[in-house]
Amino acid sequence: LHSTARNGSTYKSAVCTSYKSPLVIQDVKRPVLKPNQLRVVIHSCGINSIDLLNISGEGSVKQQTPFIPGYEVCGEIIEGGQIGQRVIALLVDGHRGGFAEECVVDKEVRYLWWRSNPSFQVAAWSDARKDTNTAPVFIKRGF
Repeated sequence: LHSTARNGSTYKSAVCTSYKSPLVIQDVKRPVLKPNQLRVVIHSCGINSIDLLNISGEGSVKQQTPFIPGYEVCGEIIEGGQIGQRVIALLVDGHRGGFAEECVVDKEVRYLWWRSNPSFQVAAWSDARKDTNTAPVFIKRGF
């Protein structure tokens, strides 16, 4: 696996601690996986209009701070499934956290990732199908 994520109990995340403020890099406690979930080390995450609205506190559903933005990710399974399998996923229904080293993904919302596409292209594709405001900006880790 091409991962800088720790094998410990925490991982780094960009956290929105208050609206309209810069994100803060923090160590976040790893959640315990449920039987229907995977842990994914994140290769990249799209940044789009929904993320920007949530960070500013102007989204249609105001998220309580602190929260980790980002909901369209691609990466590799590191727990709960086929280790090393590359996937893309939409972090929906209360699952957010794409602006991080890793995240938890419900098994039913992940897709297999074809190896010929770079991480940043796949993260954009995952939501471009329904969101015409997806920005061409991505968080990309050193792969």
